[in-house]
Amino acid sequence: MSLEQIPSQESSEPEIVTLGEDQWEIYKRLRLEALKEPTAFRNTPEEEKDLPEEAWRSDLRKTAEGREIFLFAKEGEEYVGMAGASFFSSEKMRHVASVHDVFVDSAARGGGVGMKLMTELVERIQREHPQTEKLELNVFSSQEAAIRLYEKLGFKEVGRWTKRLKVSGKYYDHLMMERFLKESR
Repeated sequence: MSLEQIPSQESSEPEIVTLGEDQWEIYKRLRLEALKEPTAFRNTPEEEKDLPEEAWRSDLRKTAEGREIFLFAKEGEEYVGMAGASFFSSEKMRHVASVHDVFVDSAARGGGVGMKLMTELVERIQREHPQTEKLELNVFSSQEAAIRLYEKLGFKEVGRWTKRLKVSGKYYDHLMMERFLKESR
């Protein structure tokens, strides 16, 4: 499978791309890097490092099949971030997309990579899944920069699971956020 490139508006901005399933090792490396942040995701790298190749390929295949959108940020030859969205197949939930796996490498933070990824993700959702009216995401309370980014993009906190994550004896809340793309009737 070939690498699909989405043109950037400026050359200084990261390039936003999708990966073919044959590029699964790039995805795996980024995902395992993301999991090293103890309060960012539920799983640890140890829980996912031995997943079979097919599991990684399957995630990327879902984008090619239109069941998900998975985008990656590239600066030069380095992949520095990712963001995904899943879509419900249930008739009653087809208007909702779930945003997931948002990550920007620590060396690339503060340079607009997260904003570029999320902006492109929202645009792709609207273009490729026009039935989508609402975006949902979950984020741990420790991820203050991510929460600020989501708020800038119009997401609002609508709920909170308290003490959802426990790391080294400390608890973190899990925030539920949403953004409406279309006004409902």
